[in-house]
Amino acid sequence: ENGKITYVASDENVATINEAGEITLIGAGKVTFTVTYGETANYSAKAASITLTVVRDTLVAENFELTNNTAKYDGTKKEVTVTSKVEGIGNVEVKYYQNEVAVDPINVGSYEVRIEVAESVKYEKATLTVGTLIINKAEQNEPALSLDKQEVKMTEAAPVLTLTNAPMENGKITYVASDENVATI
Repeated sequence: ENGKITYVASDENVATINEAGEITLIGAGKVTFTVTYGETANYSAKAASITLTVVRDTLVAENFELTNNTAKYDGTKKEVTVTSKVEGIGNVEVKYYQNEVAVDPINVGSYEVRIEVAESVKYEKATLTVGTLIINKAEQNEPALSLDKQEVKMTEAAPVLTLTNAPMENGKITYVASDENVATI
């Protein structure tokens, strides 16, 4: 007659063990597993225990993928998409830094992307630099020009140059004549 084998976990908030001896991890902590060979007609019962320590893993930058990390300036706040390559992480907060100062990424430049990941069942709390967001310059408006006359005689008044649009951000307007021996502006 075969004796019954029993498996017991001391803390099922850390791990469980089924009747086949298969362990399932639940959370961080210490658990003691006790295996008992049941009494038979010829043998007395006998038990043995072993302790397992379960710890949270540590996240690294390579556990995350960064997309939408380049943008063109348009005056609005930009955001990257951070995707975890692992399951079971805590809430993720994305922050942007320039010169170690947290900022909103609006203007042209390079922004360090850091994430703060809350502690979860599987992973420790972490703050990681996962990449860079780059905001590139936008295209300036092309000047829309017109002259009130396309051709003039040297004895006539100079034509009037008219701009019908403005530069973006009230940028500097520069006037240059292609041949100052003909006309200056």
